Amino acid sequence: MANHLTFNSTGSQAYKNFIIFYDCSPIKETRYEYLMFTYWFWIDMLVYFLIPCCTMFISFFIICFQVKKYNQKYSQYLTNQSYKANARIYLKKIRLNKQMLLRLSIVNAYFFVSILPHFILNIFMNGGGAFDKNVNYLLKIFVEILFFSNNALNFFFYGISSQKFRQELFRILMMKTNTKKKKKKKKKRFND
Repeated sequence: MANHLTFNSTGSQAYKNFIIFYDCSPIKETRYEYLMFTYWFWIDMLVYFLIPCCTMFISFFIICFQVKKYNQKYSQYLTNQSYKANARIYLKKIRLNKQMLLRLSIVNAYFFVSILPHFILNIFMNGGGAFDKNVNYLLKIFVEILFFSNNALNFFFYGISSQKFRQELFRILMMKTNTKKKKKKKKKRFND
C-alpha cells in the first residue's frame, strides 16, 4: 500500500497517524513580520475604526447643530401669526428632523458598539494577552460576527426608522398578496 499525504481544510497534512500543522504567518525576523505585527494592526485600526468613528461623530454633531437651528426657526414660524396657516408643515418638519436624529443616533451607536470589541480583542491579542484557546476562539467568532453585523443591520436600522420606507414596504407586500389572491381567483374561475 502506497503512503500518501492528504490535506484538510484547516491547512494541515495527515501522514499516516501524524498531523502536521502549517503556520500561515510571515517568516520570523523579517521586515515583513515587523511591518505586519508592528504597524499594520495600527493602520488597520486607523482605517476601519478611528477615522470612521471620528467622521461619523463629527458629522453627527454638525447635523445635530443644524437640526436644532432649523427646529428653532420652525418653532418661531409657529408663533408668528403670518405663518400660522403652514403650522402643519412646520410641525411635520420638526417631527421628521427628530426621526432623522434618532436614526442617526442608533446607527452611530451600533457602529461603535459593533466595532469596538473587535479592536479591543485585537489589541489584547497583539499585545501578547494569553487566555484559554477555546475561549479565545469562541470570543473571536462572536466578535467577528458582531463586527460584520454592522454592515448587515444598517439596512434595517434605516428601514425601520423611516416611515416612508415602512409604508412603501407595506404597500409592496400588500400588492403581492393581492396579486396572489387575484391569480387564485382567476385559476378557480377557470377550473369551474
